[in-house]
Amino acid sequence: QAVSNTLWAAARLAARPASRQLTEDDDECEWRYRVQRFPRGAGDAADSGLWEAMEFQVVRLARELGSQGVANIIWAFAAVERTLLPETWEALEKELIAQPGALNPQDVSNILWSVATLEMQISEDLRSILEDQATALFPSFNAQNIGNTLWAFACLGISPEGELWKVAERVILKRIEGFYPQAIANTLCSAAKLNHRFLDPRVFAVLEGRARITLQEFSPQNVSNMMWSYATVGVSPTPAFLALIEERISAVACDLKPQEVSNLCWAFARLRRSHVGDVVLDALALRAISVAPAAKAQEVATILWSFARLTGALERSLLLPLADRLVTPAVARAMNGQDIANVFWAHAKCGAAMMPELRETLEDGVVRLCGKFKMQEVANTLWAYMMMGEIPPEEMLTALEREIEERQQEMKPLDVMTIWKSYAAFGREPPVLWAAAESESAPQDANGTDVGFIVM
Repeated sequence: QAVSNTLWAAARLAARPASRQLTEDDDECEWRYRVQRFPRGAGDAADSGLWEAMEFQVVRLARELGSQGVANIIWAFAAVERTLLPETWEALEKELIAQPGALNPQDVSNILWSVATLEMQISEDLRSILEDQATALFPSFNAQNIGNTLWAFACLGISPEGELWKVAERVILKRIEGFYPQAIANTLCSAAKLNHRFLDPRVFAVLEGRARITLQEFSPQNVSNMMWSYATVGVSPTPAFLALIEERISAVACDLKPQEVSNLCWAFARLRRSHVGDVVLDALALRAISVAPAAKAQEVATILWSFARLTGALERSLLLPLADRLVTPAVARAMNGQDIANVFWAHAKCGAAMMPELRETLEDGVVRLCGKFKMQEVANTLWAYMMMGEIPPEEMLTALEREIEERQQEMKPLDVMTIWKSYAAFGREPPVLWAAAESESAPQDANGTDVGFIVM
């Protein structure tokens, strides 16, 4: 009990905002971004020898912890984003498997949330136990349990069976008054990740209604996840609700993390431009500039793609810090085919001049990674050069042609058309694409249509 309580308390302390006060020498936005919670591995409660000492005690006392103690310890490590040692997790997992019926709703929810947060590998036995217990206990779940459990299912790739999902819908409708912002956002996010478009329209309606009431309490992450969920399932908030969301985003813009900026930009890009206000776009652009030095490759590429799609222009004040971030060696190495294609596409769409260092970085990435490009990404890259009125370097074009010739069966009709059109603009004989053009089994989406970023 002492071990469990100590770790639980340390985790709660580590998750609290830092106590240092803002001084006149601090930039307020950056201060809020950096100290709103302890980073991983930092902070008195997060990285002291306490955790190592307690982890040793956890292994020694595992058989005496009880199911709630085990759940609390796993939650504590997840709350400070500290990965458990293999021997620690093995001891805790063994105890959970030994007493499956002893778990209560909070235990099940905490364990699932923690495993998903730490991206831990769990045995099939424990996965089965957690699924069975979640199914049996779901009618007793509160709003927090529901949101965390569905979010964990989505992260772990566990798709609830049809009956469990219907039970979840009924419980959500019954307990909607207890839903707070994080539970609302987690539930919507889970539905989007699991490709569940709520069969009962009332569920989406009551969640949106509850979100309206509690919107002023939404954190940056909550509002980002909610908008990402709407865009992912292809549902647009009502104009009145969207206006309120935009106001909330503008209010918390200084606290948005890079991923949250990226997700919001992407979500708005999936909506019609006429539905998005200039005020919120300006707020997102300013925050993107501010967090650019901490952004990942995918986040930068998504922001560029989103603004190109939303506004048809990339302001120099936004483009330069994002481009500088992409040419950083570590970020450049982390780019994948979609990132590279999206950056090319954004510049071509807006007619924006590309920084020479960025062009060299992207072209090197194409040669290095073209074997991992999807064919849509190959087509988009060639389309970008066509729109920029340029011909790709010979080494890059040869590498892409090799992929085109070897992977024709992966192409969609739109890819074939784009490649042919690009080569015509280059004044160059295109690769032989008859197999792809004549294929009757070109991959399509669930609606039987070709989907892509290209807008001809």
